[in-house]
Amino acid sequence: MKHVLSYCRLLMLALGSLGLLSCAAANTSAQQLNATIHLLPDASRVIVDGSSPPASVWSFLDSYASVVGLANRIERFTLFDEGGNEIQVRKIAPGHFDSPKPAARFRYEVSLKPPAFAMDSAMVSWLNQERGVLMLADLLPLSLGRKTGGSSAIVRFTLPEQWRVYSSEIEKTQNEFDVRDVNQAVFAVGARLRASQISESGMLFSLVTDGDWAFADREALELAGKVLKANREVFGAMPATQGNLILFPFPQAVGPSQWSAETRKSTVTLLMGKLPSKIGALAQLSTPVTHEFFHLWVPNGLALSGDYDWFYEGFTIYQAAQLRYGSAC
Repeated sequence: MKHVLSYCRLLMLALGSLGLLSCAAANTSAQQLNATIHLLPDASRVIVDGSSPPASVWSFLDSYASVVGLANRIERFTLFDEGGNEIQVRKIAPGHFDSPKPAARFRYEVSLKPPAFAMDSAMVSWLNQERGVLMLADLLPLSLGRKTGGSSAIVRFTLPEQWRVYSSEIEKTQNEFDVRDVNQAVFAVGARLRASQISESGMLFSLVTDGDWAFADREALELAGKVLKANREVFGAMPATQGNLILFPFPQAVGPSQWSAETRKSTVTLLMGKLPSKIGALAQLSTPVTHEFFHLWVPNGLALSGDYDWFYEGFTIYQAAQLRYGSAC
């Protein structure tokens, strides 16, 4: 048993000392895209206007994890040249377009009705009349080489009255963000969002939530702080200077004990059912928080190439269990 614990400690130290990277190490060589996203909550859709270096082939993400058919949501795709003249577009397949000459500007709509399968709602963009989660990976074109690496972008949001947008991305001006990696960017939007913050070991961490929960926002933040501190003690460093937990109800009707979560870069998106008991609800919250927060370090803070999902998930499940039951290795 002592040998197992020693190995675990050595592995933790190796990951902490060799693998952790700053978020500033994003792909700086990629070409930048500019986009304005107009929210239409009543119609569960957005309109995207943008510009980029001229291109004649355009495509959109069609599948992510277990979700397929994402490209079918792209509608009314239109291209323009640098003078603003419309260019003929040919639709090759859902989410795939080309044009006889390069285009510098684009405009299209995206239908963002919540997924039919509730568990998919933490993994893709959706929008309803109350709130939404927007993930740029399935909203913006892949034309600039994002199939293999992240590109940077300047993204602006046009919001309905009283709506707000929150993200761990750099906010240059109100509702305008400097995005370092489009593949990893997540935004919470809504009319009645609440945001609160804590500082843990140099990391400014925000809770963005909506709706009524059996626990107070303060209690959720306290849990987040404890988990971040415990992981910081394991690795010896924080994975980023800023992070977010987006905690929303499901956009579909689900049982009170259900939850779904995903971590992209320094943002954890968590959708939960609503248990009436504070003790039960906090216990329910602790399960995805301990698991997903570990992903802030593994794999999101690592510079490994190749398919290591078997290691990421197995190691994360093990460490999350150690943390939850009070005997971290």
